[in-house]
Amino acid sequence: MANQNQQKPKSENHFEKFTETMKSFAGDRDAYLHAHKKNMESHKKNIDALTEANKMALEVMRNVAELQQQYIKQAFESFSGVMKESMQNGVNQDSWKKHTEQLKEHMTRSVDHGTTVANMLTKSHREVYEKMKGRASEHMDEIKQMSQKTKH
Repeated sequence: MANQNQQKPKSENHFEKFTETMKSFAGDRDAYLHAHKKNMESHKKNIDALTEANKMALEVMRNVAELQQQYIKQAFESFSGVMKESMQNGVNQDSWKKHTEQLKEHMTRSVDHGTTVANMLTKSHREVYEKMKGRASEHMDEIKQMSQKTKH
């Protein structure tokens, strides 16, 4: 029971500290406005970082769509060539060997294409994640600085 009466150590919650600091400005309008301005500047940086991340993601999706378009075009051209050749030469053992070889090449290109797309998306995800993680870290530092600078 004695352990329940002991106070738990306060956590380092910088958001709560900042909120309490802002409440302490009740009588100091200039200090409040300065802190509010800094807070809004910080949020603008957050919005800018999100906008940049969205632009990066959009660019990657454009590149993926372009790759998909090229891949589909090549696949249809390849299939069309195979079909024309089959229609002209008829079906025999040599044409089956050639057709099997072409199918194998197409499957290899398909797997390579999938790998390329997956690598592009992974790289993009990593870049966006690092950008947002960096901004979140900067934002926490800004909150710490604001709560320390604004203490009376």
